[in-house]
Amino acid sequence: MKLFEVLAHLAFFTGLFEKVFHTHLIPFPAIIMAFGALMVLVLSIVRFWSTNKHKAIIGFALFLWMVYLILVLKYFLPYQIPVLTVAILMSIYTSFRVIKERMLNYNILLWLILMISGLSLTFMPLADRYYIINIKFNSTLYEDPFFWDRYSWWLNIDNRHEEATAANDTALKIINKWEDGPEKMEWKTMVEEHRNKLDTKSWTLFHDHH
Repeated sequence: MKLFEVLAHLAFFTGLFEKVFHTHLIPFPAIIMAFGALMVLVLSIVRFWSTNKHKAIIGFALFLWMVYLILVLKYFLPYQIPVLTVAILMSIYTSFRVIKERMLNYNILLWLILMISGLSLTFMPLADRYYIINIKFNSTLYEDPFFWDRYSWWLNIDNRHEEATAANDTALKIINKWEDGPEKMEWKTMVEEHRNKLDTKSWTLFHDHH
């Protein structure tokens, strides 16, 4: 059971590392994070129906913050409030149990780290959140225009027009370095269209291209 727990945490944090640093070492980091979170849930259910209910309760709280962090990282905005509400309520109950039972293990530390991280990102402007998750530590930042195009979108949402325009310019510079072809033309058309919408302040929808 201990090995199962270690593998669950390893899966989640490996996916989280890939999501933030974009090293392209593993595909679909959010799915790997979700798999790790699911493993934590399964383990917690097993523990709850055995004799280790204390660890199970901490595991449920950890699982909820894992799910919430995935929603935050993926910008699934409509689902954040319901999951956040449940995670906070579970955390209040878990805190009561931890203090009452004087529990101390590394799962508590992981739970607190994820809770603080999730809450910190929640109260950030959307563009700043995107910067930390996809720009600041991105190892392929100047190879893929998607990140800059999406960053310009969130800057636009936060009414930071000059920064949005600068991000759009960076995306276009990356595209202009590509060899001529259908992909370059498609990307260039889209980014230039977004620039026109920025200039006219009419950019109200973002359509994924990547």
